[in-house]
Amino acid sequence: TKMAFALGGAAAGAIGGAIAYKKAQREVDQLFSNDDDERGDKAWEKTSAKMMEEDERLDQAHEAQREVRAARRDGLRDKYGLQGHKDGHSAYKAQTKSQSGTLGVMVSGWLSSGFAPRHVSIMGNHICIYKSAKDAVPADRIDINNGRVSIDRKDATGRTIRLRDRHDAEHLFQGKDQDDARAWKSAFSQAMS
Repeated sequence: TKMAFALGGAAAGAIGGAIAYKKAQREVDQLFSNDDDERGDKAWEKTSAKMMEEDERLDQAHEAQREVRAARRDGLRDKYGLQGHKDGHSAYKAQTKSQSGTLGVMVSGWLSSGFAPRHVSIMGNHICIYKSAKDAVPADRIDINNGRVSIDRKDATGRTIRLRDRHDAEHLFQGKDQDDARAWKSAFSQAMS
């Protein structure tokens, strides 16, 4: 009986070892199985396809934005008569020679305020103010569409031009003399209409 118990124990151990061996074999097979690789490959392909679709959608959206910007740019070029010009500022200068020149512009600073000489150019219904005639970018740009302009009655010399823009902000300009101020007032009035 003792021997049968010993053999039974040994057999049980052998059976337990065989079960443990089979379990370990299954884990190793699962670890290195092609099923996981195939699932991983499918997941990768699906993710890659989604990313490619998203990239394509973004490219289409960016192209649409580029087209909108180009249409706006062309619209502005048409509005100001600049079709075919890459350097719009020089074209404006050439186009508005009679409506550009030096004019005193009211500037207010921390220490002082008063009229400072600036190069003023009328472009369409905008006034562009440059610190000098050589500047490519205006220091200020005023939309005068639906604005009002008058010679300041308070100025005894009659050289000050009072302009209210479309947002009702007031801007003061000063001509060299009364005739210069009247000429600029007339040019501003024409640009407003």
